Amino acid sequence: MTLDLLEWRCLRAKPKSEHLAARHLQALAPGAIETFCPRLRHRKKTARGPVWFVEALFPGYLFTRCDWGQWQRAILATSGIAGIVHFGDTVPSIPDGIIADLRAAVPDDEPLSVPIPVLEGDEVEIGEGPLRGTVGRVARVLPARERVAVLLEFLGSTREIEVPLLSLLGLRDIREGRIG
Repeated sequence: MTLDLLEWRCLRAKPKSEHLAARHLQALAPGAIETFCPRLRHRKKTARGPVWFVEALFPGYLFTRCDWGQWQRAILATSGIAGIVHFGDTVPSIPDGIIADLRAAVPDDEPLSVPIPVLEGDEVEIGEGPLRGTVGRVARVLPARERVAVLLEFLGSTREIEVPLLSLLGLRDIREGRIG
């Protein structure tokens, strides 16, 4: 069976093991099993300061294309695989066009670096310092200094203050943010 006639399937992976499961599948049958596991690279604030994290674009899932009848048992026994997405006895396939569009937007070989999705006009909450819990609007993003100017209602007037970008809460999850 040629690879062009095979269908994409969605597999469930064990937590935080998507990329490892994809590697195990590729090693299982080089050339017979194709995988796609897009990942994002982004910064998060932690107790030890800002840290870069790499996470799956679809946490807990990855995609594979192979002769499912031939490889089903081996795939489901592969380290890092928790199961296959199914509805009763039906295992749905994913159209090639959807995977092609995803691959065009997010490369499989390198994690896509995503900035924190904050734009002028976004509503944010300050998450640390003396103004913790205060809600305001982003007036300016200062990427070179990793700071944001936020407009706050304070003592009956509007003031602009600068805060560290990673001190803001209430930002959209990066998967909901603007990519590109």
